[in-house]
Amino acid sequence: MATQAIQTTSVLQLNMQHSKAATGNLAQLLQGKTSFVALIQEPYLVKGRVVGLHKVGCVMTGGSHDTNKGPRAAVVVSGDIQAWILPHLSDRDITSVRVEGGMRGKPLIMASVYMENAEGASCPPAKLKELAAYCEDKDLPLIVGADANAHHVYYGSTDTNERGEELVEFLAGSNLDVLNVGNTPTFVTANRREVLDITMCTITAMHMVGRWRVSEEMS
Repeated sequence: MATQAIQTTSVLQLNMQHSKAATGNLAQLLQGKTSFVALIQEPYLVKGRVVGLHKVGCVMTGGSHDTNKGPRAAVVVSGDIQAWILPHLSDRDITSVRVEGGMRGKPLIMASVYMENAEGASCPPAKLKELAAYCEDKDLPLIVGADANAHHVYYGSTDTNERGEELVEFLAGSNLDVLNVGNTPTFVTANRREVLDITMCTITAMHMVGRWRVSEEMS
């Protein structure tokens, strides 16, 4: 059976801020679309479960579905893409999936990550470090869409904070790098504009990504 080549797939990355309206916008955007992967952080939840997106694709999340601690990361794929969740590399804040037909018949690993900005929270989280080590050991290409909640001028933030320094230090010691281009803000409010969301990939996946950009569509 032929598999969808990920090189021709549209990949979207979005922090939904648990918004029902944002979910409706995304569902409308993806309705009837094929060959897409959506890497979502802070999805809209009802009773601890992601809702509003199952009609447009397969929704995958890691961790428990406790009504008080639902998933903060999800991956949605269109029905024509063969993808499976990797439970041992997923939890509430990271959903890791294996996508077939990635590169020369080798699977591609993709992940949606929410990095909690709380006292004592590590940046990056331990599960992301575990995922990166797994992909390096297995020589698997990896693409990660993350709400880093961290500032660093390296990927376009207006300044650098301690979390950003920790994240970039991790990147320097891994085979991951940032794909962000320019300094167009990914987080915008009435009084704040900042780059908090980043896309990372392994060197082996660099050539698979083209036309990276921050969408101008209101979400």
